[in-house]
Amino acid sequence: MPGRDSHGVWRVPRHRTVLMLNLDAENARVEDERAWRTRLLWVLMAGVFLTNTARCSSDWFLSLLAHDEDTYYAAGYTEEAFHQVNLGMTFDEVRELLGPPLDEYDVSNRRNSPHSKEVYTTAWQYSDTRADRSYYVRMIYFHEGRVSNILAEFYVD
Repeated sequence: MPGRDSHGVWRVPRHRTVLMLNLDAENARVEDERAWRTRLLWVLMAGVFLTNTARCSSDWFLSLLAHDEDTYYAAGYTEEAFHQVNLGMTFDEVRELLGPPLDEYDVSNRRNSPHSKEVYTTAWQYSDTRADRSYYVRMIYFHEGRVSNILAEFYVD
């Protein structure tokens, strides 16, 4: 029990003081852990937001860099319909959504890149530029009659 000693000084038994110090240290540790978790959560949320923003609006952002964008599209093409094209769709399904392409290429002798194992047989081009300037690229690649890659990017020239 706390009390005064023979000199009139208040004395607290050691075990209680140590217990109080240990509780303070534990509370501080818990608060530090909570703060660390909160910071980590904010960083992760910011990363997800920035990743999704970049993915959704990269064409828009890059188009700001190009002052002379010059894109023309195939007759019947709409951006909404283009975003409805999915991997595995057939020629007919794509043509029904987007109409005929501007141009069709036989790309069976080429690979997507030197390091890629993907081999495409046909490419349909739905956008182009008239004046060899920056433009929105819209291409669909097929392999064995089905969509195997969808290219939507902004080409800066």
